[in-house]
Amino acid sequence: YFANAGTTGAVAGATPGQETSNASWLSATRGGAGFRQPILTADETNLIIAEVQARQAATGAALTALNAVRAQYGLGALSGLTTPQLLGAILTEKYIANFQNPEAWADWKRTCMPNLPLANGATSIPMRFIYGADERSTNPNIPQPNAAPRRNAVNPLVTT
Repeated sequence: YFANAGTTGAVAGATPGQETSNASWLSATRGGAGFRQPILTADETNLIIAEVQARQAATGAALTALNAVRAQYGLGALSGLTTPQLLGAILTEKYIANFQNPEAWADWKRTCMPNLPLANGATSIPMRFIYGADERSTNPNIPQPNAAPRRNAVNPLVTT
């Protein structure tokens, strides 16, 4: 992950493959050896149902499902949302519920919701896992010799 780099507010991290001692745990609980990282949760399932309902114009049922998940965490009920606002609220809640789960990234790639800001100096958010430079020449899934995979709108050329 990352850690504070002193009192300037800067954040320090590691480059891919670099071992570092300045990475931070999100919490002692999550960093503990016995922490069980959820893969499937009832919140995710209920929010999937809410998204399907919203996309099928069953906005009342979708809002009820969304508010049921929000209520578990002491959040107030939402009301009076347009369908795009409802979908945004559902997908934002699902993004939060799927913290540290690759499904959060998969949903973001599929919908571009929530509207995430770019990191300082970044020009895009990766749409696929990036192969390390040392793996490109040995990976049988990449055409050889060192030919780049075909590109499309969701698989842009990475130049850095």
